[in-house]
Amino acid sequence: MRLPPFALVLGTGVLWSLRSSAQVLLPSAAIPLVGDTFRVFGVDNDTSVVPGASGLSLVWDYTALLIDTTAHTLQTCVDPATLPLIGAYPNCDHAMRWSLSTDPGYAAERYFSTSPEGLLELAEHGPLIDYVFDAPELSLAAPLAYGDTVDDAWCYTSAGLGVNYHFCGLTRHTLDATGTLVMPYGTIPDVLRTRTRTYHVSDDTPADTSYNITHAWWVPGLRWPLLEHNRFIDSNGNELISVTVLGASQALAVPDRSVVDALLYPVPFRDELTLRFLGALRHGGQVQVHALDGRSLFEALLPPSIGKHTLQLGALPAGALLVTIHTEEGRSAHPVLHQP
Repeated sequence: MRLPPFALVLGTGVLWSLRSSAQVLLPSAAIPLVGDTFRVFGVDNDTSVVPGASGLSLVWDYTALLIDTTAHTLQTCVDPATLPLIGAYPNCDHAMRWSLSTDPGYAAERYFSTSPEGLLELAEHGPLIDYVFDAPELSLAAPLAYGDTVDDAWCYTSAGLGVNYHFCGLTRHTLDATGTLVMPYGTIPDVLRTRTRTYHVSDDTPADTSYNITHAWWVPGLRWPLLEHNRFIDSNGNELISVTVLGASQALAVPDRSVVDALLYPVPFRDELTLRFLGALRHGGQVQVHALDGRSLFEALLPPSIGKHTLQLGALPAGALLVTIHTEEGRSAHPVLHQP
């Protein structure tokens, strides 16, 4: 059974609950667009990540993560019409292809359909194993507001390696926290965290009480989690933890546009960092650069203008920095990476 999301759909309009938009995971923040490509890396110290409690305005400090950049998974959003089995899924309007950098010839395709509830998974087909759902499964709940929960029942058949299984279970989606994520490469503000718990309720195999809990950290505009923590507990109580992170260049390239509509590039930068405002900076403003420990490293006034400003920051220390822009419209923070 699916519980309705926090929003009520009335005709073609949406009546939103009275909550801050900063506490809502919107489809535009979580569902990739055709052409989006994400490089996802593992870490060498998975158990160092502790998701912690739920709540508002938290700080997650994962600066000790050891990101393994020697291998990655490539996640690409593709045109569904290009997939080989699209004819079997007439309702498919969204598709992802994933492959391994260590084995580029191995690729699997996932078939989805979009709905007002979020992203519904129909099937996954790969070289070794196929998964086909009896009915569309709510893979990603969006929109989803802080504190809201969406439950979804599912069943699928897996086929491959000469063995077929049929599994059924329940998944619970919750947006359980907001805050600031501190990574080895920078500090990311205005992050939303979702918690997804999936467990079996019946299948055609012996009793299975295993379950999986996934915490994912999202930032508006990125369309892929910055960080995912997966904790699998099998029927005997044994645990398997795996952590994946988005590559630093992609994570830092997405600015916070909630207040000031600006792009910062290049990231990483060497000597010059350019601020390009997508609208007129009619009354000017101020820019500040801080180290992650809060030290002020640079400060300058921005004159009224249309276009871009170039900052000479080559003398600043190498590493992750936080650029803060103040204008009459408000304040926004942009993590960047300095590589002299």
